[in-house]
Amino acid sequence: MQHVSAFAFARLPLLVHFGSRLDDTFHVSIYQRHRSTESWCWPSTAETTVRFTTDSPLTPSPNAPEGVLLLNISASTQAEELPGSLTTLPRWTISPQNLTPSVDVINSLSALDEFTSALRLLLSELEASNKNLQRLHVLAAVPVSAAVALGRVHDANVHPGLVVYDRTDGRYSAALEISWIRAETGSVALSNSGPRQSSPGAALTAQVSNEFDVWAPRPHRPDHRQRHPAGPAPHLHTADRAPRGPHARGDPAR
Repeated sequence: MQHVSAFAFARLPLLVHFGSRLDDTFHVSIYQRHRSTESWCWPSTAETTVRFTTDSPLTPSPNAPEGVLLLNISASTQAEELPGSLTTLPRWTISPQNLTPSVDVINSLSALDEFTSALRLLLSELEASNKNLQRLHVLAAVPVSAAVALGRVHDANVHPGLVVYDRTDGRYSAALEISWIRAETGSVALSNSGPRQSSPGAALTAQVSNEFDVWAPRPHRPDHRQRHPAGPAPHLHTADRAPRGPHARGDPAR
């Protein structure tokens, strides 16, 4: 297989996980449904070039083991909306430059490329300046294409683990973690049907809450830049939650 066209529609955490399964060994074209035209096709030309800016913490914290990433693309997440455990962590925010976040910000393939470039640049800067950062808590208000792009850009062998949050009943809670797990000893996934053991030599990239059922081991790719200590990935606990309405934050409708 040399090319994949991705037409994704799911809860945001699963979209990010789906993107993480689409590695760079083959070409991927990501699509999304556009509200203005009700089409999945990207327009041939963009009216304007959309740029994205990254706001870094006011006080550098190079030794912080955890941080927060806000993706304010289709809507905005304010500091007061963060779970209490995240309020004191260093925080990075990506948002459209000179534009108010809205559902139409990523309205072209070039806009998606600009967003992807902003993500790559931030992750590269974190790799260079925050060597001790092990986990990045992601609260995102993004269209489906951007969620898939986030999963593709993230390299679990090199970058901090991603803890992806879901918004339910006006509150954020951790839903899924994508991180490096030692392959030699096997690993355990959490799912609706209980723990399942992977075979040795496979690296599982997601730890999930009971709301999701994700099981996808993949070959481990050695990387001399691996930052994570040997041993299983941290155990992620989240509470069961009822399904959301179609217009809740983080839903593809945003």
